[in-house]
Amino acid sequence: MTLDNPNDWSRVFEGNFQIAQFGSYKGRIEPIITPSLTQHTIKIHTTSISAEPTWWYAGRLTQILGTTEQIEATQSKIPLNRTTLIQLPVLTLGYRLKFEAARWHKHIQIIVDIYTGLTA
Repeated sequence: MTLDNPNDWSRVFEGNFQIAQFGSYKGRIEPIITPSLTQHTIKIHTTSISAEPTWWYAGRLTQILGTTEQIEATQSKIPLNRTTLIQLPVLTLGYRLKFEAARWHKHIQIIVDIYTGLTA
């Protein structure tokens, strides 16, 4: 398996998220959940326009199994301003991803690509 061919990757999720603000109360970025996925090799890239230069941590990524009873499986720490390659265990045919931004982020952008090339 070679992972460096851009034609073997497909974008499945992309979005910009920011904190909810109600008057003087500033909340957190709500957990972000992707649609159902089936491929288990993914790349995730995060950026933040409001991050301090010394911030390296974007948040936590969790593999969610099931649709009615959500079971949290694999968790990964995701760095900020980097692309991270993750090989998720094949525990079910389908799963979703939950990203929880670090509490200090006011804005975060997430891009998730799945590997669609041959695995042999």
